[in-house]
Amino acid sequence: MDFPVESLRKWFLENRRTLPWRGDPSPYEVWVSEVMLQQTQVVVVMPYFEQWMRLFPTISDLANSSPERVLKAWEGLGYYARAKNLHLGAKQIIESFGGELPDNPDALAKIKGLGPYTIAAILAFAFKKKIAPIDSNVSRLLCRFFCIDKPIENSETKRELDERAQSFLPQYEPWIISEALIEFGALICTKKPACNLCPIKKGCLAYRHQIQETLPRKKERPKTIFLFKHVGVIHFQGKVALQKGGESGKVLSDLYEFPSLEGPDAHLSMEEAKRLFAEKYSLSLREQNVLPKEKQSYTRYQLSLYPYLFECEEMPGIPDKAGFLWVKWEELHKFPFSSGHRRIFKYLRALL
Repeated sequence: MDFPVESLRKWFLENRRTLPWRGDPSPYEVWVSEVMLQQTQVVVVMPYFEQWMRLFPTISDLANSSPERVLKAWEGLGYYARAKNLHLGAKQIIESFGGELPDNPDALAKIKGLGPYTIAAILAFAFKKKIAPIDSNVSRLLCRFFCIDKPIENSETKRELDERAQSFLPQYEPWIISEALIEFGALICTKKPACNLCPIKKGCLAYRHQIQETLPRKKERPKTIFLFKHVGVIHFQGKVALQKGGESGKVLSDLYEFPSLEGPDAHLSMEEAKRLFAEKYSLSLREQNVLPKEKQSYTRYQLSLYPYLFECEEMPGIPDKAGFLWVKWEELHKFPFSSGHRRIFKYLRALL
């Protein structure tokens, strides 16, 4: 069955969204936008992309920035490994490729964080190559149109989707069709497809058999793991205690958080919370306030945060035995926080 390429092209040219990385983007802009769009909606990415380009207008600017500044610019987008990889990748490009993204797949594969999809997107949209980047939107569209009833995560399915897309890409402006496929999957052939608006539904096998909402087929997802932490916002004479977010190399390891300890799924009494924090960190504390619960999600984890405000009665000795970094209140906004702790900080800023 032939894919209706010209109908898709016509739809795209009439309906495509105006996005800051569209038009005539540089390879660097394509790279950054594609990395930001992984696991993140377009409407969320747009202001981050524009801010990123103001802060790091070139690959050299990004490579020469500090990790903290890069993570701060990414704060709120989640999946922070993406930002770390962009930073490390920029350094690689300066050192190994003369400061310019290469235009061949083997060289791109050597750059930190670039997988098959991102490499294909850079080749298609930055260098106008005849290649179809297959993201979740395109996978969903092709699975329905060709009625591919196999788990979408399977390597066999991915190979079939790639082969089908490559087979109908035209010689003339193939990148237009590559981008149209992504846009069509994002706006029309969504999880709940808008078949009444679809200009190519006559050829869609899933629509013909009325099974479009059952495709694509996916494997069962891993179960969510629920965690509960009690957070101590501990301050002393205009300074607040911070810690790095976890073990080196872990998901939140380069972000900052207020001190915390594991506990039950409920606020403790202020007296009990004070006792536990004082014992764990060997501090003399004065209880002040119970703060609202916050939630934070990352990978397979759903984290509930129960925060408390404490005043430290005396600064710990130097070096700080509790392992804290004491930061002036007015400097806290410069530090990249994990999302739940950032919301705790914003609440405190409004409160105090």
